[in-house]
Amino acid sequence: MVENIQQRLRDIEAQEQVRIIAAVESGSRAWGFASPDSDYDVRFIYVRREADYLRLKPFRDVLEWCTSPIVYRDSDAFDELRSLARTCYIPKKSLGHYLSMAQNNWHHHFEKPSADRRLKRYFYVLRPVLAARWVVAHESQPPMLFGELMEAELEPALRPVVQKLLAVKQEAPETEMISPVHVLEDYLQEELDTLGKVLPQLPDRDVDWAPLDRFFCNVVCGNEPDCVPSQSGNR
Repeated sequence: MVENIQQRLRDIEAQEQVRIIAAVESGSRAWGFASPDSDYDVRFIYVRREADYLRLKPFRDVLEWCTSPIVYRDSDAFDELRSLARTCYIPKKSLGHYLSMAQNNWHHHFEKPSADRRLKRYFYVLRPVLAARWVVAHESQPPMLFGELMEAELEPALRPVVQKLLAVKQEAPETEMISPVHVLEDYLQEELDTLGKVLPQLPDRDVDWAPLDRFFCNVVCGNEPDCVPSQSGNR
């Protein structure tokens, strides 16, 4: 069995292109009370190639930051990132991101009846709902500005309601409490249900991450010629 474990470790190193620097038994065999048929609980520590640490993983928040109307520091690198970000946008993952954000806020702050609600929580559900609607309609990164989302995606009949809440929020402290806005809560509940059904129907999309990995590697390494990102596009 020890040779089988050693071979499996060698296979992992070859398949995953890693270097295993330690492999140990961590279960009952190491504890000294193994049964004859106890499993082998092998744990190991591995190191990837340097370039593998210089690869970007899916970065939904960064995609959104690229659309921010308020930029405190800009650069040529950020301009390049904005351009590259559009090439790796995946609508299904984006919809899942915004839907999850809205669902979590709804679950924590609106599922239970209450005599009052914290005003800002309405926007913490409404904004990702509208962003999710944008993704479904346009298959592109939603604008960050709430006003643009409201104009494009909110039902016209609800706009006066939301505009009134927005006006109050912009003048009130973060802790401002208001009476429940049932018409808005009904709308949010319905949209969450609808978007939850739409998500599985969106097709997956393959993305070539190599250009973005090269960009990231160049920025981190200062354009070092020997800093070459992995060619694998798996995420």
